[in-house]
Amino acid sequence: MPAYSDLPDTVGGGEPVDESEIIADEPEAVYPPPEEIVIKDPVAVLGRGYYDCMAALVNRIKEPFHLISTDSDFEMLSEKEFPILIIPTGGLYGMSGNERLREGLADYVSRGGLIVVMSQHLGEEYKILPKGDEIEGWGWAQDMHCHASSSFVEEYHHIFAGQLSSTLNVALDGFFTKLPADAVTLARRFANSQPVMAAYSYGQGKVLVTTAYSDYALVYGGLGTSELKFFQDILTWAKDISWDISEYDGGENMSFPVTAENNTAYAADMVKLLVYSPSRTLLDTIEYSTPVAAGETAELNFEYTAPALKGLYIINYELYSSSSLLKEEAFAERFSVTGKYTGQTSSSEIIHEIKKEYILNNSKPTGKIMMMVKELSVRCYSKRDSELANELIKNVLDTKIDLELRLILLQAVSMPDREIFVELCKIISDTAQPLKLRRYAILSLNKPQKDCFEEVLQFLMWLIKTSEEAELVNAGIWCFFDKDYSPVVDVLIDKLYASDAITRIRAITALAHPNRKRPSEMEREPELIPSLISLLTDGEPLIVKAAIQALSNLNASSAVPKFSEMLLEEQKCNSIDNNGVRWTIVRALGNMTDSASEKVLISAVDDPDDLIVAHATKSLVKRNCKRALPLLEKRYKKTDVKNDYSRNMIRNGITKLEKQK
Repeated sequence: MPAYSDLPDTVGGGEPVDESEIIADEPEAVYPPPEEIVIKDPVAVLGRGYYDCMAALVNRIKEPFHLISTDSDFEMLSEKEFPILIIPTGGLYGMSGNERLREGLADYVSRGGLIVVMSQHLGEEYKILPKGDEIEGWGWAQDMHCHASSSFVEEYHHIFAGQLSSTLNVALDGFFTKLPADAVTLARRFANSQPVMAAYSYGQGKVLVTTAYSDYALVYGGLGTSELKFFQDILTWAKDISWDISEYDGGENMSFPVTAENNTAYAADMVKLLVYSPSRTLLDTIEYSTPVAAGETAELNFEYTAPALKGLYIINYELYSSSSLLKEEAFAERFSVTGKYTGQTSSSEIIHEIKKEYILNNSKPTGKIMMMVKELSVRCYSKRDSELANELIKNVLDTKIDLELRLILLQAVSMPDREIFVELCKIISDTAQPLKLRRYAILSLNKPQKDCFEEVLQFLMWLIKTSEEAELVNAGIWCFFDKDYSPVVDVLIDKLYASDAITRIRAITALAHPNRKRPSEMEREPELIPSLISLLTDGEPLIVKAAIQALSNLNASSAVPKFSEMLLEEQKCNSIDNNGVRWTIVRALGNMTDSASEKVLISAVDDPDDLIVAHATKSLVKRNCKRALPLLEKRYKKTDVKNDYSRNMIRNGITKLEKQK
């Protein structure tokens, strides 16, 4: 997923959206008074970030929705009329200081509402949520590993009812490193086993936090069928989170009560139930000649054969009087059709099926093969299945099997114990083995079990330090991307000056672990920041930009003077930033929190490069920096800003800061 500041000016494929719609309160509140609401149970969408992408996604699922402004009175946001509030991708950007929003979200959830949160720019932006002080993680700007099929189900939930596998084909970017104590982790990513989806309670309601960007994926490409089903089931579950949903297998006979309420002033003599598929297609209507007096309810016995298609189904009802419609369609009940997809096929059978599929498809790794590999990986990880891992290793070492198939099977080995660690070390150390196989074996060591965790990290450090094969070194460094392991810092610092550019960039990324922001970590690793600062004079722009981003992630205030110096030097040479170094610096300063970075951003408002001005303005508005207002007003009056995007940014920034006076 692109960096937030690099995203296109058009959101949701429509007309260009003013940048103020990203950093400020985008739409006016369109919350209608209760008497104007015709369709019950609509979805509320917070009008920030990629809100129109989310609106397009909700509309695709055929659900009514209303945009809610951050200026809305959340006391008027009824959890009964709006049982779900969705915060779109990027919807919390720049909102950390908005106490009105913080209090409004807490009030809405405490009364029984459900908040669903999509991927956010930075991990710290989740802190505005109820119990947000207990949430830590990486946003998409810090992670940037946009992968589908990169996570798996940790704990079954109704929102997974329509999924055919425990591997989730959902676009995710970011992960959580800390969650509230009562949070249930629903899904984890394969790469580092960190949570990417979790649910927790607050008052009478719930919060579902995710790092998914399904809304963005729908409009800009990448939303698959299984992800659409996933979001359909989220909206169906959200219709009422106060009671559970009955589960059935396809073809099973169902029988359960359904309640119809007559809140009109007239008696009804007939109730019609409408059964909808997970995609909101009308499947069936069932009529009951049951009288329902005004102000009363009727309990109907719903008997039906569960369809074959997995997912959450909806039952709505209508009331009639003398064949005339008395009460318009309203939500009644749901039911789930799911096999929960786990444990149905033995691991040996899956391995055999992978080999068979590989041969039948002319030695090509089809989507079906990779889905089965993911299933084996989940079993290795979640069940700590050493027997399965041994069987996979045995196949990997079988030279009679095609190399590509051996590589595919090796990808399924995860969470190795001591025994599997020893076998993987043999593969890695055997120079007779293909280099690619040895590299894959290193990647399989990424999440070792506790009984060999320290040994694995020590082995990887030795490998990074001694190996002369860049591919193996890079794979070893990758295993430290998500690990706050201080002994490796000196080894990684040495690799900052390697001859291979990829090795250097990976070492920079691994050193920028967010836990190293803590003062205690900085004291323990005194060479880290100076080493990264030294790279700012490197002749390779990619290295320089990676170092800038790492220093920003570490909130390294000691780098700010050098950033300021680089901005001025490059400005003297050329006002057009061909390599993007100056733009990277301004974006990095915007993510830092110290006062020195704010001073540099203020001075950047007078930069000759229009886009530098735009990036600086956005960051200053995010900080609510009123000191910048006179300079912004002065710059706006000048005629040298030719770029419409930059002029609009300055104008909107002035408006926002004036509003916050």
